[in-house]
Amino acid sequence: MERKKKSNLKITTKIILIDNLLYLFFGLIMYPLIPFLLNYPPNSIDNEFQSAVVGMQYSVQFVFIFILGILLNCITLYLFFNKLNNWERYVENGNKEHILKIRNICANGMYRLVPTQVIINAIVLIIIFTAASTQLTLTLKLTAVICIWTAISDLLLSVFTGKIFNSILKGTYPIIKDEKDTILRLSISKKMMIQYISCMLVILLVMSLYSYSRISYERGEFLKEKEFNNLNQLLENVDRDDILKEIKKSNEGYFIIDSNGEEIYSNFKLTKFAKEYILHFEEGNRTYNQYGSSIEGVFKEIELNGKKCYIGKMFNVMPTSYTVTFVLFNICLLILYYIIIRCFTNNVKYNLNIISNSLNEIGNKKNKVGEQLPITSNDEFSDLIRAYNKVQLNTEKVIKELQEKQEIIVKQGQLVSIGELAGGVAHDINTPISAIKTGIVMLNQMGSENRTEEEREILQRMDNCATKIINIVNSMRNQIRNLGGDTNVKFKISDVVNDIKVITYHEVAKNRSEVVINIKDDLEITGDPTKLGQVLTNLVVNAAQAYGEEKGGKVEVTVEKGPKSMAVIKVADYAGGLDPSITPYIFKNILTTKGTFGTGLGLYLAYSVIKGNFNGDITFDTAQGEGTTFYIKIPRS
Repeated sequence: MERKKKSNLKITTKIILIDNLLYLFFGLIMYPLIPFLLNYPPNSIDNEFQSAVVGMQYSVQFVFIFILGILLNCITLYLFFNKLNNWERYVENGNKEHILKIRNICANGMYRLVPTQVIINAIVLIIIFTAASTQLTLTLKLTAVICIWTAISDLLLSVFTGKIFNSILKGTYPIIKDEKDTILRLSISKKMMIQYISCMLVILLVMSLYSYSRISYERGEFLKEKEFNNLNQLLENVDRDDILKEIKKSNEGYFIIDSNGEEIYSNFKLTKFAKEYILHFEEGNRTYNQYGSSIEGVFKEIELNGKKCYIGKMFNVMPTSYTVTFVLFNICLLILYYIIIRCFTNNVKYNLNIISNSLNEIGNKKNKVGEQLPITSNDEFSDLIRAYNKVQLNTEKVIKELQEKQEIIVKQGQLVSIGELAGGVAHDINTPISAIKTGIVMLNQMGSENRTEEEREILQRMDNCATKIINIVNSMRNQIRNLGGDTNVKFKISDVVNDIKVITYHEVAKNRSEVVINIKDDLEITGDPTKLGQVLTNLVVNAAQAYGEEKGGKVEVTVEKGPKSMAVIKVADYAGGLDPSITPYIFKNILTTKGTFGTGLGLYLAYSVIKGNFNGDITFDTAQGEGTTFYIKIPRS
């Protein structure tokens, strides 16, 4: 029991470990991408400048965010999946309530985990960045990037943990297999929509940040040249002593700071970032308002009242109209993508519904077994339809085999009853006949010297008739009882067929007919040769009797190879064919066309013997005015 507990504890640990590895992998990708996506100013990370402005370098910030993300992931994952640790114990105890909760976690937990983690991480990060006095725009962008990071990790987590969840779902199914609605239903279209929209949001957000960053960069390069030329013209046309007066007349973002970063004049509120960037990178004649900000500036070193100063101008490279247009475009793109994906997922759902509805019809016995669905594509759906069609064919085959076996079982049961009846009738007939035969023997012994020749002849005929009755009854009883025998030997069909010619000689000759044997292939089969002899005897006698005593004709018995390793025995006559009214029932019912001279057991027994004892088949072709041919097909040894 202790060993099982240790095994269970690994489930949540494994999920957390996989997620953290994915988080680390995408963290290594995001580390160089964040400055690029957020359009950080050049030379602004992991140096003395960043330490002076922020107090913490980019790499340290990233490690802090990474550790914070790991902690949040571990806490969230543990709260989501800790119930899975005890699933085997719940199965052993048969605790359906907890098992149902566990199954819902395994089936739909990942679809709740992604939005939950993203929202929790967003809230925590916004609080931390706001407390650190980070600019709102940068806070939102950083939060968005880190949420992308988290979402990608969680989406892939659902792929790598699929086997874990499936094994738990399989293990818990036997406990609740009779329960209805055991798992909260989430259609395949909704699952696909959640996955696709999540991926689309991630891709769209990354592309939006990248596009916004590139546009900001290109516009910044263009406006830098323009504003720098305007600044040079101002310095060339205005005396140094009048510069301060001149820029005060303008409502644009001009500023003047000294060599220590102290403002001399500014009609734009300069940030510490912009001042420090000027002091650290004065040779570039360019500054920026903040990390990820669209406000940039140009400056130039001048002397003012004998002191070194910097005069410059701040400008917005991405006006509000640009930003609004950019956001609206992405929203429209997302809506369009949603509509397209909705159509695709509905099409997938439609194709799956066709197959599921067909399977339900089979379960409800509303459609014909064996009916197949048309294949209208060449993809996974066509594979599913082919599998469905294969199930239909196999089901039809199995049902047919069951019906045949059921028919054989019913016939064998009838034969058992007939055998018991024959045994009883034989006993009931043999008892009085034996008494009669005993009386005849006694009469022969009593007063035989005084008996006339005519009396002796009458007693002899009576004795012969009694003996014949006993032989007939015993023969009929033995024939029926032999059907239940289990003799199983390998023998040649030709041996049985040749014996049939001898056995049926009297009856064939009586009907002025002849038996013609044609052994095309000397084949061997396995079974009871006596039973096959009984079947062939019956067919040959029936064929001879069909001619009648006056007409006569030929009975052909042919042995040859058939397809699929089958041996085929044909018994053919040309006596005018069978009455169409009886052909549907010839093997199914006990019937006779010979009136009081037939029992109707012959073909009924023949069908049962070939089907039940030889695993073969017996069929016939008949044509009115021509004749009838019976075909016996038996698997070859």
